[in-house]
Amino acid sequence: MILCEMNGPVMDILITVDDLRLALSIASRLKREGHKTVNISHTRHGVAAAVRHRPDVAILEVRGAALRVLSELRNSAATAQVPVVVLTNASETTLESLEQLAPARIFPSPPPMDQLVAAIAELQSGAQKQCDKDQAEPATAEHAR
Repeated sequence: MILCEMNGPVMDILITVDDLRLALSIASRLKREGHKTVNISHTRHGVAAAVRHRPDVAILEVRGAALRVLSELRNSAATAQVPVVVLTNASETTLESLEQLAPARIFPSPPPMDQLVAAIAELQSGAQKQCDKDQAEPATAEHAR
């Protein structure tokens, strides 16, 4: 759930990456940017973790069977609207399958960290617009009385 604060929204980000060193590196960088992170060490637990944690964004490393995890995220009512940033070194055929599941972004694994942070900032900007809208709605309701 997006937490709207004075300096903008704080994003809850679920990181589902099998490589612990990479997961910790991503989490550290995103925490420095002001986000909250939860690391899940096995991609196969990604759907259950997403349902349990209700993240604003999920970062999912896709290798082999993890494509099924992305498909499950997209097909679950609880997680269908969660933007997913995919990290992969998949073949061209797998990339085509990935693109059909509409991830927010696709990066190689490991990702160029500055580009990953920029993609999260872009998603955060969209969240900021939602915060602004949510804050304006009560004022609009007050004027209607």
